[in-house]
Amino acid sequence: MNGDTITYQIVMQNVGNTTATDFRFLDGFNFSMDYVSDTCGFGLFNQQAGWKYYDVRVASLAPREVSICTIELTINGQVGDEVRNYATVAETDDFKWDNNRSDLRGVFIEAP
Repeated sequence: MNGDTITYQIVMQNVGNTTATDFRFLDGFNFSMDYVSDTCGFGLFNQQAGWKYYDVRVASLAPREVSICTIELTINGQVGDEVRNYATVAETDDFKWDNNRSDLRGVFIEAP
């Protein structure tokens, strides 16, 4: 519902055999939500085409290391608006984010 707070966690894990270095962790959500807080040091870096994008650069993540980010948003849209979110991890110069991406779609704001 409009005004409700959503809290969710995104879990990153290095499943490789070498340390991942200098990569970007990004979370994007549409304008049906407002940013409240996070535990991973996100900063707003872009707003366009109905989306808000937050990211943080990660210096390194060792093999099998897990990093958990808790994010809190507030619903601000109208009844019937879709709530969408995606998260991605990519190297600084990697523009093929689809191979490291998770999407949330098909959730709609309902009347009380």
